Amino acid sequence: MKYARHSSFIAALLTLGCGDDAAKDAVADTTPDTVADTTPGTETGTSVEDVPIDTAPDTAPDTSALCGSIMCDEPPAAECSEDRLAKLTYRSPGSCEQDASGFPLCRYPVQEQRCAEGESCRLVNDVPQCGPPRNTCEVPLSRAGSFISAAHLPAGPEDACCFDYDGDGSVDNGLAELASSVAPLFDASVQEFIDAFIRRGLNAYLLQYWGLDSPIEDDVVGLDMLLGLDPDGVYEDNLLGTERFQVRSASYDGPTPRSRFATASIHGGHLVASSPGMGFIMPLTDDYFPAALQDVRFDAHVSLGDNGRGLNIGAMSPDTYGARFGALFPLSEVFRAVNAFAAGSCPCLDTSGQDLVFQGPDGWQCRQGNSTACSPDDPDESTCIDLNGFCGAVILLLRPDIGDSFSVGIWIQGVSASFEGLVDADGSAPECPAP
Repeated sequence: MKYARHSSFIAALLTLGCGDDAAKDAVADTTPDTVADTTPGTETGTSVEDVPIDTAPDTAPDTSALCGSIMCDEPPAAECSEDRLAKLTYRSPGSCEQDASGFPLCRYPVQEQRCAEGESCRLVNDVPQCGPPRNTCEVPLSRAGSFISAAHLPAGPEDACCFDYDGDGSVDNGLAELASSVAPLFDASVQEFIDAFIRRGLNAYLLQYWGLDSPIEDDVVGLDMLLGLDPDGVYEDNLLGTERFQVRSASYDGPTPRSRFATASIHGGHLVASSPGMGFIMPLTDDYFPAALQDVRFDAHVSLGDNGRGLNIGAMSPDTYGARFGALFPLSEVFRAVNAFAAGSCPCLDTSGQDLVFQGPDGWQCRQGNSTACSPDDPDESTCIDLNGFCGAVILLLRPDIGDSFSVGIWIQGVSASFEGLVDADGSAPECPAP
C-alpha cells in the first residue's frame, strides 16, 4: 500500500473552495418505484416529456473514499521498490486512514512486478523500467542475506581450522600462526580485536544470496560477500536475525560485486562455495582495500533464518565453532595492504611519499619512516609508531606457508539479515550519475 498525506489546513481550504458544487455532485435518486409503460398505443402510456431524465453517468460511479475533504482517487505515479528489485504500480480507488498524528491519508492498492534475475528497476523519463544495472547506484540488493555475527581465529591444534591446501592431511593456517607470533609485539589480542570489530558494526561482513530456492537443496546459488553498516549500532539487535543493513558502495566495482564466489550449492542443508580468486574488501582506509585472495573456500551448515528469507550460518554445524572460511593470501598482497594502511591511516608517519615496505635486491625491506609527529597518547597514532618500529621484525616473521602465500582459516557464524540501500564510507548516500 502507498500513502498520500494531506494536512488539515489544505483540506479545510479545499472544503471552502468546493462550495455548492460538492452538494450538486451528490445527485438524488429520482427513479420512481415503478416505471410507466411508455410504449405508443397503450392507454396508460405517458408522453416522452413525462419520463424523468436519466442523470446517471455512463461510467460506474466513483467509489473513492472521502479522506477529510479529499477524494482518494489520485494514486501516486509508478515507481521502483526500495531494493530496486520490482516496479510498483498504484491503483485507484484508495482507502482513508489516519496516521499516528491523526492526519488523514489515502492508502492505495499496489501491484508489484518483479524484475528478472540480475536486473534492477530504474526510472527512465520518470517511468520505472527493469534492466541490467549500469553503475553501482543501480545495483539491486537481494532480499536474502546473512550477517557474520561471530568469527574465531584458531589459537592452537584444539580448534584448528580450516582446509588442507598442500594435501599433507592436516589443515593449513599460516595466518593464525603469524597472528600468535606478531600479537606480542603490539601487546594485543587478535581475537579481542575481531570481537570488537564485529560488535561495532561500522564495517559488517554480509553474505548476499541470489536464486536461493531452498536452504536444504539448491544446486546453484549466487553468493556475494559484502561490506555493510549497522544503522543503529546495536549489536544485540543484529543477533535477532531480522536486522536490515546498509551496504557499503565499495563492495561493488561499478555494477559488479568485488567479492563473488564462482560456484555455490546447498545439499542437505550443507552450503559449499569456492572461487579461484576473489577481491576481499578490507576497511584499512576510507577508500577500503580489495585484497586479491586466491583459492577461496566456504563450507557451512545453513538453515532458514528468523526473517524468513536469509540464512543462519553455522548454528546447525557439528563443528564447535561454526562454518569454515579459508583462502590463500599472497605475500605481495599482505605488503600492499600494509602500505595502504600506512598511507591512509598514518598521516603522522613521514615516509617521503614512498611505500613503507618495498621490494629491494635482497627481498622485501622496510623504509624507516619519521614518526616524531605521531603522538603515543593517541591510540591510532601509537599504532603507527609501533608499525614503523616493528616493521623489520614483522618482515622477518612473514614466511608464507603455501608457496608465496599465507593460508587463512577462520571459524564463522551468522544470522539472517536483509539490506536497505547503499552508503559510502562516511555513511552518506553515494553520489549517482544523472539517469
